[in-house]
Amino acid sequence: MGNIIQASELSGRKYSFTIAGDEPTTDEQRQIDSIIRQNDAQFIEEYKAEYGVSPTDEGSGFSNQVGEFFKGIGRGGVGLAETSALGTAALLPLDDKTEMSARDFIKSLSYGVQRNIQPDIGLEDSKVGKFGETLGSVAGTYAPAFIPGIGIPLAFGTAVTAGSGEASERALAAGATDAERDLAIKQGAGVGATELLPLGGPIMRRIRNTGGLNRIKRALAQGGIEGAQETAANVLQNLIEQG
Repeated sequence: MGNIIQASELSGRKYSFTIAGDEPTTDEQRQIDSIIRQNDAQFIEEYKAEYGVSPTDEGSGFSNQVGEFFKGIGRGGVGLAETSALGTAALLPLDDKTEMSARDFIKSLSYGVQRNIQPDIGLEDSKVGKFGETLGSVAGTYAPAFIPGIGIPLAFGTAVTAGSGEASERALAAGATDAERDLAIKQGAGVGATELLPLGGPIMRRIRNTGGLNRIKRALAQGGIEGAQETAANVLQNLIEQG
């Protein structure tokens, strides 16, 4: 447990924060950034009221909204990549120490990218930015499906690992036991797999119609990735055999 002082780059005001160790974790730094941004938004309003101008050069109007849209797409894509990577780490047979080290690295890498495409202060909840985030996340999930040859497996893997990653992070935040988290990770993978249903096309329709998707999800919950892979392979082989 320790205290650190961080200053706003905009106002220069300094703030004290209590953290778990000597240096803030990525999650703690994100919380710190959020608090400082909230105070910066208040500072901007106070500055405008006193001087009649904004202390920032972030701009406004249509061009600014366009910029927020594209930054939102970036945040959505990076967020998906982070969640998918976290899910991969959670699904792999790693010991707790190795997984947590990988988790810290993934979150730190994502934070380093995302801090450069944050919304302008005061526009965190703008509709255009939120729409961009959604589009970036959705495109990151579905777009790989259109790559010839490897598209469907790649999109499926992204959806599954992202589902596992989100479930894992929620379980950690809720203080779940290892057993509860393991179950949540497997169930999250099943939920992630369903994300591809709208773009599954003829192959996914045939898998659903033959009950193959439910078999894959049950195998994932019972036997993990290896079990799901074997079941998926059997389902696909049966489809091939049926023509």
